[in-house]
Amino acid sequence: MRNGPEPSELSSMYHQRFSERDLETKRAMWRVLAERVFQQYLPPEGTVVDLGIGNCELVSSLVAARRVAVDLTPDTSKVAASGVEVLLTSSEALSVLADASVDAVFTSNFFEHLPSKDGLFWAPSGRRAASLS
Repeated sequence: MRNGPEPSELSSMYHQRFSERDLETKRAMWRVLAERVFQQYLPPEGTVVDLGIGNCELVSSLVAARRVAVDLTPDTSKVAASGVEVLLTSSEALSVLADASVDAVFTSNFFEHLPSKDGLFWAPSGRRAASLS
């Protein structure tokens, strides 16, 4: 059972949430964070998954052989950078990603939207996926 808005409602909500100026500021911020902070955790030949990606700012700024954006928002494909693979699905339905095929998972302001925290996972390295709030 889903909590929260339906996927069809998410696009409208996102369009009303940020002005174009706000979006450009967010894109610039995520470019800096990707380059100076997060890229060090991701090998260029690796695979990165960004869960609940909003406007794809982070995953679009990272360098990786495979970049995957996971979100329920139908407009995700429109905001993803070229080369970003978009999965329009729930974070609970990721069977398309083979076991042990992902090098890093990033997410921001996402866990608080989960109806249950039971689905949180541990990476094989033992590092827990972390949310920036």
